[in-house]
Amino acid sequence: ESCLKRQGCSWFSYRKGGGCRLCDLWFGNQAAVTGCRDWSPKSYCGGTIFTSAVEMYGKSPANMDFKEALRHYTVTEKEGDSQAQCSVYCNPDNPDACWGDVKQAVTCDAGTMDECLKKPGCRWFSYKDQDDCPLCKKWFGDQANVTGCHDWNPQEYCEEIIFVAAKDRYDGKTSNNSFKQAIAHYHVSQGRGDPGDSRVKEARCSVWCDLAPPGGCSAQLRSLGEVKGVNYGGRFIPEHYLQLEGYEQLFNGTCHPSDVNGGKVRGLSLCDVGNVSNATDRVTSFLDTSIQQRHFDEMSKAGFEILRLPLGYWNVLDVPAEATPPGVGVDRWQRLQRILPAKSYSEWIDRVFVHAKSVGLKVLLDLHGAPGGQAYNSFTGCDQGVGHFDFAQPKSVHLAVAAIEAMARICARHKDACYGIELLNEPVGTGGPLDRYGERIPREDLQNYYQAAILAARKHIDLKVPLVIMEWPRWLSWWSQKKPFSYKEHGNIIFAAHLYYMGPDLVDQQESRWAFEEDLSSVAEFHLHSRYEIFVSEFGLNSHGSGVPEDDYFDYNSFANWFVHQSNRFSLGSMVWNYDGPGAWGAVANKGVLGPVPIEWNQIFSSTGPAVGDITPLALAAKRRLDSIRASKDLQTGEAPHRLLQRLGAAPVLTPVASGESNAASKVLRLSAMMLPFFLLVAVSLRTQWRWRQPASQRRDRIAR
Repeated sequence: ESCLKRQGCSWFSYRKGGGCRLCDLWFGNQAAVTGCRDWSPKSYCGGTIFTSAVEMYGKSPANMDFKEALRHYTVTEKEGDSQAQCSVYCNPDNPDACWGDVKQAVTCDAGTMDECLKKPGCRWFSYKDQDDCPLCKKWFGDQANVTGCHDWNPQEYCEEIIFVAAKDRYDGKTSNNSFKQAIAHYHVSQGRGDPGDSRVKEARCSVWCDLAPPGGCSAQLRSLGEVKGVNYGGRFIPEHYLQLEGYEQLFNGTCHPSDVNGGKVRGLSLCDVGNVSNATDRVTSFLDTSIQQRHFDEMSKAGFEILRLPLGYWNVLDVPAEATPPGVGVDRWQRLQRILPAKSYSEWIDRVFVHAKSVGLKVLLDLHGAPGGQAYNSFTGCDQGVGHFDFAQPKSVHLAVAAIEAMARICARHKDACYGIELLNEPVGTGGPLDRYGERIPREDLQNYYQAAILAARKHIDLKVPLVIMEWPRWLSWWSQKKPFSYKEHGNIIFAAHLYYMGPDLVDQQESRWAFEEDLSSVAEFHLHSRYEIFVSEFGLNSHGSGVPEDDYFDYNSFANWFVHQSNRFSLGSMVWNYDGPGAWGAVANKGVLGPVPIEWNQIFSSTGPAVGDITPLALAAKRRLDSIRASKDLQTGEAPHRLLQRLGAAPVLTPVASGESNAASKVLRLSAMMLPFFLLVAVSLRTQWRWRQPASQRRDRIAR
């Protein structure tokens, strides 16, 4: 109050709220960036806080944790005025172009959840006493200080307000089930910002324990509508690299053109099977062989609840030759469409539903192969050659909408056994809006297709049934800004992302996790600030080794435990690719023989998580074995082209075998790589010293600019 009475002075403050570890790291006790000052709010948020934080953060300011951290800094200009808070704005067409600014602070003074969730930026924090919780009462008494309407970040709430305080007041280990069950009583509810949608995003606090050495437990959010999913791919659209049972007989004697209109064809596709005279018999036999009740029994026992079933448009539509979409390789598409009529495919689609229903699994139908091809990969049904994809043509879109309507009829027929429909798999354009020279299907065209497909599907299925829009992580901010779908008009729309690591094998557990940091941040940002839910409908355990226990010491169990819970923390959940396949591509069927530690899917999915003491010793043994191998020899081995790179159309990354002169050169390169961080550290240190030796007036001018 005394500050605001002074001419030209404003009060700058730090609101700890749910806690902010980044803020503590950047500005310590906050004394240098708070108090009574003559700064302007814009220069404070855009310079003093944003610029300094970016330099110390070292990553993209578009990341969710960075944006959330800046919200802790507020400004009050005049006595009686409401507070303003710092925020980060990013260009939706260029997500990495961000700047700091100031906006009106959120005021969350509501007594009920309904009233609270109508306020933008406010969330309802609650204690669920469905069963008695003596520990909760011991920790927080009547719960008043840890519940109610606030603008706290949900993850910070679970970590700082609940977990840290509970840990300090608890006598046992945080891995104990009694501790985990007590933490699970604390819930977070968030509105969607859609006037016609009264549903809320709900999550609870949980305790996650890392199975990889050195271990340790921490707090994480966990969605109440958790997706525990697995892909049942390669059946209706066989992919050669998956090597499913019967694939050799299916593709035996087939061949593919070397190129189509100058675009290289990289492998066999189902449309190539259409060249042989007995294509119908081959596909029929393959479907009989590859769809088995025992697969569904195993998925259910492993704790999975939803199965994603990739389909092609020809599986649900009969397309006459003259109706085939125009484009390259029309004759190959026509041969694909002639293999079997849609009525015949329906026998096996229904069989999947029957097997799934018998063990309590739900089925997510996925338009994996779209008319004209939404990408130039074999997963569309026909590899048309690099650079060729014709989905966006009007004739292709018209057929795709008809395919979605046919899938909606199937979904309606199987009622509760159908989870929903994914409208399109992996459209070209992984680079996002920034990749202006990369191949892409214009997202405006996709938006128009989705609008038409949703309206067609809703003729047959209820508004509550999810219709899923798959998008690459770098495009999510584009959809979040557009908000093109509402519950009133389009029903329950959920987004999905695919997260893969595409590169040479990573055998270090932490490096393998860091590889997903940027994509997980994009998913988290979308889930926290958009009106839509999101989950990961494909992720892989690929590119960490051969998958053979004798020579692969990567701890797949610890990595799966980490990834599944990161997905639960930042979204609705995840679906692993694939149920079966070679090595890590068959992470469910191969769960007992993939690497040195069995993947305990059912324990990973359980409400309290894996029993840490039972599994960590195996992980520790695997780590010791890997460390001993590293110490005894250089891990310089020739790499085969990665199957994922083949799937997604990227050029394979090869690591040559080092010998002779190349070995000497590689040592020089390794020495240079080791020295590089040292030189960078020196450069940053000198630059920082030079900057802060400038007069204070010059520093303020620079920050203001």
